[in-house]
Amino acid sequence: MHNYEITLKRFKNLILLIFIFTIIRLFEYRFEFNLPLVRYSIISLCTFFLLTTISIKESFKYRFKGITAFLIFILFSFWLYSIFLGLPDITDPNINYIKLKQFIGEKVLLFSLPLLLFIRPEPEYLRVFIKYAYILLYALIPFLILDLSPFLTRENSPEGLIRATAGVSGFLLLISHYFKTLKKIFILIIYLISLLFMLYHARRNMVLYFGSFFIFYCYINLFSNTILINSRRWKNVLNIFFFTAMGGIVFLLSNPDFSLFIEKSSRGMESREGLIEQYFRDISPWSNDFFTGRGMFGTFFSTLNVSEEDKIGGGGLRDLIENGYLQLILNFGFIYLFSFILISLITFYRGFFKSNNLLAKSCAALIFINLIDMIGWGLPELSFRYFLVCFSFSFCLSNNFRNYSDLKLKNFVN
Repeated sequence: MHNYEITLKRFKNLILLIFIFTIIRLFEYRFEFNLPLVRYSIISLCTFFLLTTISIKESFKYRFKGITAFLIFILFSFWLYSIFLGLPDITDPNINYIKLKQFIGEKVLLFSLPLLLFIRPEPEYLRVFIKYAYILLYALIPFLILDLSPFLTRENSPEGLIRATAGVSGFLLLISHYFKTLKKIFILIIYLISLLFMLYHARRNMVLYFGSFFIFYCYINLFSNTILINSRRWKNVLNIFFFTAMGGIVFLLSNPDFSLFIEKSSRGMESREGLIEQYFRDISPWSNDFFTGRGMFGTFFSTLNVSEEDKIGGGGLRDLIENGYLQLILNFGFIYLFSFILISLITFYRGFFKSNNLLAKSCAALIFINLIDMIGWGLPELSFRYFLVCFSFSFCLSNNFRNYSDLKLKNFVN
C-alpha cells in the first residue's frame, strides 16, 4: 500500500472518530448522561491517527517560506510551551486526578488539532469530511424536534446543539455550487433553522456569526469569476434575494416587535464586562503571563460562575473566558495570539483572492469568520466546525490546491 493510501485511510478513520465523538456529545447534551470511558477512548484513537498521519513524510504538503514559516515557528513554539506548563498538573494523578481526566478527555486532542496544518491537502479528504458532515446534519433533526417545545417557550436555549453544526452548515452553504438541488435545499433548511434560533433567542454573537456566512455567500455569488457561477449568476442573485426574503420573514415571525433582540443589542458587552474586568485584574497586560500564557490548564481568579464553595471563600479559578481572543492569551499568550491573527489574515488573503476555485475561497471565508466568531465566543472546541477551521489553513496555504479548477473539484466532491 502506497503512503498516500495509508494517509487517506488514517484520515478517514480520524474523521469517522470525530463524527462519533460529536454524536456522543449531542446525546450527552440532550439526555444528560455521561460516557467518559467511551469518550476518552475515542479521543485517544483520534490523537493516535492524527499523529501517525502527519508522521508520514509524504503527507507534508510543502516547505514553509518567508513570513509564513516564521509565524508557524512562533505558533508551535508557544503551543509546545503551553503543553510544557501543563505537564506538572498531570504527572502526579494522586494530586491532580481531575486535571489528568481533563487532559485525557479533552486537552490531548484539542491541543493536537493545529497539527492538521502539516497534512498535505487533498480533495479526497474534504470529500470524506463532507460525507460525514451531511450525516451529522441529518442526525441533528431528531434533536431539534425534541428541543422544539422548550425552544419556543424560551425555557431552554439549545445553543450548544446549534453551534455543533453551525459552522458545518454554513460552510456547506458556501460550497453549495458543487452540489445537486436536493442537497442545496437540505442545506438551506438547516441554515434557516439556525437563523430562526439566533433571531428568536436574540443571540447577538450568533447573528454576527451566521450573518458573516451569508455576506461571504453573497460576495462569492456576485463577484467570483468561475464557470460554476458565470453561467448562472442571475439565478444566484435570485437565490440571494430568496435567502434575504426568507430571513426577513423568519425574523418578523419570531420577533414581531424586535424588542428582545434590540434590548440585548443595546447592552453591548455588559453581560461579560465583569468577567473581563476580573480577567485583566488577574492577568495584567504587562505581565509575563499575558505575553506567554499560563499553559493548557491556565486559570484566572473570578467570583462569577464558580461553585458555591468557592463563592463563600471569596472567589475561585476559571479556565474559560467567554471570548476566543482572551482564551488564546490565557493558554498561549499574546505573542501567540498576534501570530495567529496575522497568519489567519495572510491565509485568508491567499485563499480568497489568490485561488482559482470556490473551495479554497470558502475555506478562507471560514478562517475569517472564525476571527469574527472569537469576538463573542469562538472558543477552541472538539467539534466538526473547529476541526474544519484548523484544516482550512492547509487548503489555503497550498499553491497546488488553490490552482485546482472548480470542475475538477466538483467531480471530487460529488
